[in-house]
Amino acid sequence: MAKYLAISFLLFFSLLGFKVNSQNIEFEKENFPDKKNELKEIKTQILEGDKYYDMGTGYYKNALDVYKKVYAFNPSNALLNYKIAKCYLNSYEKTKAIYHLNKTLKLDSNIISDIYLLLGQAYQYKSEWDSAVTSYNRYLKKISPLELAAKKAETEKRIEECKYGKEITKNPTKVFVDNLGNEINSEYADYGVVINADESVLMFTSRRQTCTGGKIDPRLNVYYEDIFICKNENGKLSKPDNPGEPLNTMFNDATVGLSVDGQKLLIYKIDND
Repeated sequence: MAKYLAISFLLFFSLLGFKVNSQNIEFEKENFPDKKNELKEIKTQILEGDKYYDMGTGYYKNALDVYKKVYAFNPSNALLNYKIAKCYLNSYEKTKAIYHLNKTLKLDSNIISDIYLLLGQAYQYKSEWDSAVTSYNRYLKKISPLELAAKKAETEKRIEECKYGKEITKNPTKVFVDNLGNEINSEYADYGVVINADESVLMFTSRRQTCTGGKIDPRLNVYYEDIFICKNENGKLSKPDNPGEPLNTMFNDATVGLSVDGQKLLIYKIDND
């Protein structure tokens, strides 16, 4: 009997320990009695991170840099994990959001209504189709009727995308991707490649420092878009050239595609913000 009693106490305290480890820890003095000075600095950093976070997606990188420091001090705060996950979802490291979203759910599953929507997106980016669909369906079941009316069509579309993704990845095709070099694939965002019919010219859009005017788009916190052109010279692409005005302006100018006859470049252009 004593043996069973000891096992029961051990199981109780093990479960209690698990519960404590899963608690949402707020940034309050009573939770950090021996780190009051550090906590004061951390609260200042939270305000700085939140300032960037509230400025929108273009500033999530700045927010994430700050939130990482806060996370090192207290990794068990649900709202912090949620915000870190959202920042990752708007970065080049989208799948890192999965860990922080699942951690948020363990700490406080009711913190924000769209958490399962974000988790579904993160799983979808990682091509974990079944997990994504499960998360999307949980989101649809948990949200209010008003939110359901606004988000149902979009979420169901994402579910269909996952089902299609699962189907087409059953039989993968082997492809080879050649890197065109650092001058074309720069540290900045490079996209929207257009190649003419005889492959003598390659055009693409980039948000790099050498854009016309060299100014930052305040909405996205990155350089304005410009169109860059490379010529195919004996099978080798030339360095990207920014032809400047009138093709490129002080604001966004981007490649869209070629006309049916291949003689005209279709572009997106905005004269002012």
